[in-house]
Amino acid sequence: MNKKKLTALAASLSLVAVVGIGATLAYFTDQASTQNTVSMGHVDIDLVEHQVIRDENGNWVNDEQPITSDGLVFTDVYPGETVEKDPTVTLASGSGDAYVRVRMTLNAEGSGFTAADMSALKENIDREIAESGRWYEAADGYYYYNTALTSEAPSAVLFEEVTLPGAAWKNNTASQTFRIELQAEAIQSDYFTPQTSGGMITGWVDENGDAITAETYTE
Repeated sequence: MNKKKLTALAASLSLVAVVGIGATLAYFTDQASTQNTVSMGHVDIDLVEHQVIRDENGNWVNDEQPITSDGLVFTDVYPGETVEKDPTVTLASGSGDAYVRVRMTLNAEGSGFTAADMSALKENIDREIAESGRWYEAADGYYYYNTALTSEAPSAVLFEEVTLPGAAWKNNTASQTFRIELQAEAIQSDYFTPQTSGGMITGWVDENGDAITAETYTE
């Protein structure tokens, strides 16, 4: 990967029982000097969602309080129930424009959930993600947002709610927990052209055609 290309893979990863999302952020800056000093820009993102509580009718509602670290915990939810959840990737203050992508992992390790149970949940979440028409799930496992985030349009919501499978989930899911783990990454949009297909962004590669990953970025 060309080290002169300014990239940032701002990652957030961690989760909580039942349904949740946590976040950390990172950015890259660099400085080079000859007879003059050149200060490089940077890209910087946050992965945020908002606290959700039950109202007087027992429904999950968004109370607009942002969460960036501990994540959400939903308790006593049932098959077929819908919970509010709005993981949002946002440019941090001072960041340059950037393309963003998100990797989602459904983690039910140590629980009674089966692979089929998790597949049914992913189908529901994918259906919600697809409604905006702005995200594309590529073969590399990332969901790519189709336009760059800018100061005028700094945020991208991955989905706004999660509906748990109904009849597809049996008694083996009772009293079990799972996690929705999300990792968000960003790369500068200036002087960078992502891969596209059918009008949608489908990948990030460098000048050599190699996939840009968190590993190549930190080498």
